[in-house]
Amino acid sequence: MDQPTSRDIDATPARTRANFTKRAAALRELDANLRIPDIEESLAVPLDERLFEQETAWTFVTQHGYLDSALLPDGTRGYDDLRRSVTREHLTDTVTTFVAALADVIRSKDLESHSTNRTPTSSFQKQSGRLPAPSD
Repeated sequence: MDQPTSRDIDATPARTRANFTKRAAALRELDANLRIPDIEESLAVPLDERLFEQETAWTFVTQHGYLDSALLPDGTRGYDDLRRSVTREHLTDTVTTFVAALADVIRSKDLESHSTNRTPTSSFQKQSGRLPAPSD
């Protein structure tokens, strides 16, 4: 059985104070609050660079949806590790972003699923050609 389609964005920022400052400003612009597991209401927290120096993973609720931010996604060494295989994608005429390689996403999500007892990422693997699609 395939996992449901993800409706969030996963981001792994570079671990520099300047980048944390930019990230905090962007989150303030998005009216972001911290999502707390098993609690319905999100939590307003001070959004500044110090937040990113205190933890390694957060989920934010923004006016556009969820944003997962992880300094060290499972199975990676963080931004520098993921950066080596990214592609640059044009989202609009004026907006581009780096996107992690599918193999890196599979590696991270598989390890995450094992640590949280979730279903492995078979849909990612099928898309990359690593597993055959189930026969009907």
